[in-house]
Amino acid sequence: MVTRSRIEISDKALKVLKMEAALRSLSQKDMLEMMICGNASPEVMALIDKMPSKDRVIVDILPAEMPEKSDSPEMRVQKRSERPKRPKMDEDAIAKLKEAWSRIPQPTYGELGREFGYAASTISYHISKLKESGEL
Repeated sequence: MVTRSRIEISDKALKVLKMEAALRSLSQKDMLEMMICGNASPEVMALIDKMPSKDRVIVDILPAEMPEKSDSPEMRVQKRSERPKRPKMDEDAIAKLKEAWSRIPQPTYGELGREFGYAASTISYHISKLKESGEL
């Protein structure tokens, strides 16, 4: 289940978040978590650690002075929906994928995905990379 919340912060706090994240080469999400959790009391952190964790929470962070209806990308910082990273395939799996792709009739991405335990989009991505590199 995804929980959606809205937090309003000052323009100054938003600038600090963006600059700290850039300075430390972190995402704004990670920087915000570090800033919030790093400044929480030990008692609160102990309670939080005992609570069951939700899969994810989506939060829109808006500067407090900003009108609610504004769509200005410079003013609005919105946490992107967290999409799982594409699984990497090891060299052995890539070799097997190349072999499977050469079968006749040629299997679909979905069939290969089921065979290798990956999403069809992951198979499609790796096949296109292999084609670009001239390996297929």
